Amino acid sequence: MPKPLHLALFGAAGPQENWFDNSLYDWRDPALDRDIAKMAERAKIDMMFFADTLAIPENFNNSYEYGVRIGGTQMDPLLTLANVAAVTKHIGLTATVSTIYPPYIVARQLATLDSLSNGRVGWNVVTSHDAAAGRNFGVELPPHDLRYDIADEHFELCQRLWASWEPGALLNDYENRVFADHTKVHRVDFEGKYFKSRGPFNHPPMPQGSPVIIVAGSSERGIRFTAEHGEMTIGHKSSIEDMKKLTTDLRAALVKAGRDPHACKVFFSIHPWMGETESEAKQRMQDNAARANIEDGVARLSYLLGIDLSKFDWDKPLPNDLELNAMKGKIIQESTGQNAKTIRELAHAEAAREDMPIYGSYGQVAEYLGWLAEETGADGYHFRHATKDFAYVVQITAGLIPELRKRRPPP
Repeated sequence: MPKPLHLALFGAAGPQENWFDNSLYDWRDPALDRDIAKMAERAKIDMMFFADTLAIPENFNNSYEYGVRIGGTQMDPLLTLANVAAVTKHIGLTATVSTIYPPYIVARQLATLDSLSNGRVGWNVVTSHDAAAGRNFGVELPPHDLRYDIADEHFELCQRLWASWEPGALLNDYENRVFADHTKVHRVDFEGKYFKSRGPFNHPPMPQGSPVIIVAGSSERGIRFTAEHGEMTIGHKSSIEDMKKLTTDLRAALVKAGRDPHACKVFFSIHPWMGETESEAKQRMQDNAARANIEDGVARLSYLLGIDLSKFDWDKPLPNDLELNAMKGKIIQESTGQNAKTIRELAHAEAAREDMPIYGSYGQVAEYLGWLAEETGADGYHFRHATKDFAYVVQITAGLIPELRKRRPPP
């Protein structure tokens, strides 16, 4: 019997790049998040995942003018998920939370949301790559690999804080008026190279003990961090070969880290174009590609890479000698080698919200996603830019998922 596929809705807690396509509803309306979450839960989608950024993008033209104009704003994903938690019972609730925040605050916020949701929280651990985000916190971001070293220590401290309450410490003894056993609550006395905390944690144990840990790094250092800590990773890839490579590299890194090679689930980010017929889906994809704004795409790439691409020749690949201190992975991989894409080609794909073009009838897409999972070793998929797109979630839940269920069991 085919293995089940895990599914997640992925996107920002802010307006997202396609906010202008959804003028029938306001992305700030709390009812929108609640309605989409309830629809996803009824369809047995595993997770609702809100990404995050901590600054208005300002790399493009070295100004935040363009970032403001195209909607480069965000709401706090943890607070957004608290709104969703109140009207759902089963769907997982995942937020991107940066290690730029103090560990004690991160540990406390995640523990609180896990308690409010009865144990449904996931933490997408990121190191923040945007220099503007660092400046918003009054710091200059360190180099790429060092940020992961800091994240290692940040993660360890959070785990120590969550573990400072032993199992059975919480008593809730109403008759004797004893809330908890103080002998089972301990200080952490943590003093590392980058962080220190005395403890103990002032939040009782969260239902899960620790949130589900998600890491999306695809650089060599990012994969090592994933292998050491992650329970799930997300690959943003645009070819089957690149998907296979990520899965193979991660499985090998997990073994090297002393873990089971399948201890970390592999999800790939997708945005399939679907319809009742193949021609309808293809037309939707072509219409979307025609609307893609190259300048928007270049601005997005400038943000991801941490450099101003407005000054480069967009009809040439990225220079090979660029020194980058931001996100690398897929973009660098696609802009080097014999078949290197030009900046314009990369920008078009980014503006069109494409990882790997997938289109077809609901049945065709369901068949293809099942085959792709077997071919690449994927455990599931994240539907990109879906968390605020009501119409697209209707297509996923009412059109695609029934076809998937015909072909393979639910998780």
